Amino acid sequence: MRAWFARMIHGLYILVLACLFAGPMDAVAQSAEAGRLLYASKGCTGCHTAPPTTTGNNNRPGANRAQAILNGLLPGGVMEGAFVVTNTEATSLALYLAQFETPTFTVLNGDSALALRLRSGQSGSKNVYPLLQKGTAGVASDNTLTVPSNNGIGLAASTPLNSVSSGATTTRSLTNGIEVDANNGNIDYRVNYNSGGAAYTGTDNFTVTISNHTASANRTIAVTNYGVSSSNSATIRQQDTGPAVTLYTMTSNDPLATFSATVNGSSLATFGLSVGTRTCNAGGCSQPIVGTFTGAPNAYTLAVTAAISGATAVESGGGNVVKNVTLNIHSRFTWVFRHRPHPDDPNRMFFDFWQIVRAPAHAIPR
Repeated sequence: MRAWFARMIHGLYILVLACLFAGPMDAVAQSAEAGRLLYASKGCTGCHTAPPTTTGNNNRPGANRAQAILNGLLPGGVMEGAFVVTNTEATSLALYLAQFETPTFTVLNGDSALALRLRSGQSGSKNVYPLLQKGTAGVASDNTLTVPSNNGIGLAASTPLNSVSSGATTTRSLTNGIEVDANNGNIDYRVNYNSGGAAYTGTDNFTVTISNHTASANRTIAVTNYGVSSSNSATIRQQDTGPAVTLYTMTSNDPLATFSATVNGSSLATFGLSVGTRTCNAGGCSQPIVGTFTGAPNAYTLAVTAAISGATAVESGGGNVVKNVTLNIHSRFTWVFRHRPHPDDPNRMFFDFWQIVRAPAHAIPR
């Protein structure tokens, strides 16, 4: 008994949880509220204050650090052999203790861990819990927590800047309480992002806030949607096309993208076109479509495909992004219509129809 008491005094600043009892591993998602009930019902106040405090107490290392609770019961630990604790019980207690600490991120804004890199038109998600400090640090409250209370779930996400974005939303696990995998204690603070049906290409961002009874902390999630970034249309006169003439330049903000294209569902070669040299840099890739257009003057659908690399769109994975471009091919001539009144008969008129042609390789009469 003396040896046990001496170990307890020696470990004054190590988490002491004398409230834990043996129990089977369960598969029920744990929460701060479950930890609160354990703290109250298992007699934790016999060694600790009720509720836990951030000063003058030796349970702070266990705030958001279930392993510290488990370590206290290992051989040589401050509570060696006294009690048995399950992973789920330890996790719940760690979440509850963390309600009295300030949430602290381990990364600053701009860190790659806060990036969402997606293929345009796809959704992606990020679990921000692993970015929180473990031990002597806070976590989000959950919607079942009654004391201390918090208005709603302590995980929020602002609306992204671009109107084409559907907005960041929390997952069902957050709507119904913070999800914990009872097999390994993993906690999922996940936010979702979808660039929407408009297949937005470019950058976006939103803010994630972690809050509890004590304080809050936030970080900005930087989103990049990788796809086809070139224009929606191109216009050129048929007589201006030629073997070395660029009709349209395919571009992507993916520095590893490759391209292909069709015209009205047929190959470029069908219309006398081909692709030029592809060039890439840190900002993306580009490749021109060149040639002498052999089709009749009209509006065509140029389907541009960019193969986005999985090494770039890390969270969504790679794949094809297709953008339909309107390709307007003008004729070699211009029609001009003019209506003039008849000088004598109001029921008649003059209709002028001019066809103006600039013949290639011919001098223009002056």
